[in-house]
Amino acid sequence: MQTPKNAQARNRLVVACVVLLLVGGVGWLLYSLMSIAYMDTAIGGLREIASSEEKFNKDHPEQGYTCTINQLQFDPRTDWSSRPVRNGVTFALSECDANLPNRTYRATALHPRSDVSAYCSDQSGVVRYEPSRSLEKCLTGGTPI
Repeated sequence: MQTPKNAQARNRLVVACVVLLLVGGVGWLLYSLMSIAYMDTAIGGLREIASSEEKFNKDHPEQGYTCTINQLQFDPRTDWSSRPVRNGVTFALSECDANLPNRTYRATALHPRSDVSAYCSDQSGVVRYEPSRSLEKCLTGGTPI
């Protein structure tokens, strides 16, 4: 038969274990939710860039697409003017044609966290991802979303 002191010690140990499991579970949940938020930021930002590139191409047929984010017109509620980083995700435009009008562009999105995939798009507007985080692999053979 257990003495009251042993029972109290056992109960404290059980409570401490339950608290540790709950804290660990909440931490894991928050970490997972942040990964989803970074993924959502990358996909949404690339779709916004693709839409703005199409508008720019239509409004400036002599220039075509642009490789300068500052030249694009976005929803006034979003601010791309200061720098192309949103929620820690860095966006970039590259690989426009050397001759005008530009008929191609590549847009990339990468978060510094190692467990967040690389995301990319081009003039097709298809957003792709690459779990290895290689932007080049994403652009040449990433999985469409």
